[in-house]
Parts: sequence; C-alpha cells; structure tokens
Amino acid sequence: MVLVAFHLVARANAGVSNDFRGLLLYPKASMIVNKKPNQLSYHVEESFPASGVIGWIAYNLEERGFMPLAHDVLAGNTDSSQVHGWREFWDDRSTPAVCTHQWLGDWKSPTGNFVRYVFTYRNATCDTSGLSDLELAAVVMSSSAVQQLKTGSRSN
Repeated sequence: MVLVAFHLVARANAGVSNDFRGLLLYPKASMIVNKKPNQLSYHVEESFPASGVIGWIAYNLEERGFMPLAHDVLAGNTDSSQVHGWREFWDDRSTPAVCTHQWLGDWKSPTGNFVRYVFTYRNATCDTSGLSDLELAAVVMSSSAVQQLKTGSRSN
C-alpha cells in the first residue's frame, strides 16, 4: 500500500537535498498532520473530486519544471491517476471497512528526481456526493531512492 511505500522512501531517501522542501505544497487552509523534510501529510476541506487542489499542485509543480508521469514511478506498468483518474476500493484494514477513493500522481523534475502526491477520501459508502475531507500525502524521492525501491520490491 501507499503507506508502506512512504516508509520505505524515507529510509531510501536519506540523501535528498534541501532544495526539494519547497515541493511539498499545501493550501493555507489545510490541517497538517505530519511534516518531515521529505514527506508531508495533511487534511483540507475540498469537495470530491478535488479538482481545485489537484490543479493547484499540478500547476505549481509544472511551473518548477516538473512533468506529470503517465505511469506510477514505482510500478511502471500501472497507469497513474494522470491517465485514469480516481480509483475506488474497499480498505478492510479497519472494522468496518471503508470505501476509499484515491488519486495518485508522480511528477519528474528536469534533474531526474520525483515528487508523489496521493489524494484520498474515505467514507462508509462509495457514494462521492458530500465528500469533503480530503487527505493528502506527498513525498519527494531522489532518482536513486526510486531505483532502490524498484530493485527492493522485485527481490521480495
């Protein structure tokens, strides 16, 4: 799952420069839950499908020279949400299970490093009307960290 990937990135990403800190973007009205040098998670009130927040983040990254990727950088054969949009699945890690709507996108910098944003809504039903508690997680990944994660995931 995404949380496992974020933990592994933190270990593999020890050498990411401070230049990346400005890439962990968040709207002023957000409630920050966790902030580390290369990771950020927060909540913001934004109605599904979060077009405003996703567009704002995409615009700011692209202004810095980052290009959106059509495929998941850690699972190259999987289309990103840049291609297919929102995914819906049941998360049964808690009782009762919750319907999860997730949008995951990766962007690549001109120097070959990456930033990943994961946008998530959770609800008891899969109805998207009325969804407004948007959870966001972001991580900056060096190209070497991505390579380590890809290599490590193949050997498991």
